[in-house]
Amino acid sequence: YEPLAALSGGTPGKRLLRIEPISIWNGQPLNRADTLRRALFTDAQILFPPLAVRNLAWVLWDPARQCLHDRRAASIVITGRTRPGQKA
Repeated sequence: YEPLAALSGGTPGKRLLRIEPISIWNGQPLNRADTLRRALFTDAQILFPPLAVRNLAWVLWDPARQCLHDRRAASIVITGRTRPGQKA
């Protein structure tokens, strides 16, 4: 679910809340490779529940409030930005 939704522009929840992951390096939306890497790392938590616990705990002490899948893809989630061609 997550990789397919991510490659199609985001999950329904992200679209509804108008949030999106962007690159920490250039502030642009993630390219397909970074999006897929982020999504697959998120899905890996289903197979390895201890990773999910560590991921949730990580947010508590990370200064940028990034989960492990955000760190892995060098991304951060922002809110309130619209893509070019969209109305606010």
